[in-house]
Amino acid sequence: MVVPTSIAFYKNDLPNFYISDNQKDSLDYINNNISNKDYLNFYTPYDILSKNKDKYIYYNTDHHWTQLGAYLSYLDMFDYKYDNKILFNNYNKVSNDFYGTYYSKALLPMIKGDSIYSYSTFNNFKIEVDFDKTYNTLYDNDKLNGKNKYQYFLHGDPAFAIIYGDKNKSNEVIVFKDSYAHNLLPFLTNNYSKIHVVDPRYYNIDLEDYLNKNPNITEALFINNIQSFNSTFYK
Repeated sequence: MVVPTSIAFYKNDLPNFYISDNQKDSLDYINNNISNKDYLNFYTPYDILSKNKDKYIYYNTDHHWTQLGAYLSYLDMFDYKYDNKILFNNYNKVSNDFYGTYYSKALLPMIKGDSIYSYSTFNNFKIEVDFDKTYNTLYDNDKLNGKNKYQYFLHGDPAFAIIYGDKNKSNEVIVFKDSYAHNLLPFLTNNYSKIHVVDPRYYNIDLEDYLNKNPNITEALFINNIQSFNSTFYK
């Protein structure tokens, strides 16, 4: 799952001197080069996000997408039917003064802060973070008092985590992620009994050993924004 950044949809709001590659062309290139591999499925939420770009799917002052953008993508990836009632059910504002990474680079005083919304029904799940911390929620209200309020999702930027999802499921998934995954991962509690989360930027896992010790893992999911996917790690 390779996620476009907001630049893909709002180029008209950028200064004329800003030059950016066409992300749709890049995503098509990736798809065309891996689509012949029967063990690998490629998905990008480009089309569903483009259709909903009039909604609040990206932050204005930060490089991340909102949880609404992530939920739209989750529903589309799993081919679930939805309407606006489902889309905004239990979607509540938790902060209205988020100033993210873009703001930190520009520091323009006239810029209005972002609002953070989250789906309350996807919060009350157990998560183990970085081997030494355990929480009974996936959202961290204390992070809303800090500078980087996006850390509200998934208790910061964990290198490793295990999320305990639907107890009635038996299948498990391992997710290799960047921070774009943080507000999408809660939705996977619908689909898996456990979600094993690895951030390869911070944790060099012995994958063969880990899979041998966790035989119920039957799928691997990579969730990255297109900029991370183009990083030296994946090259």
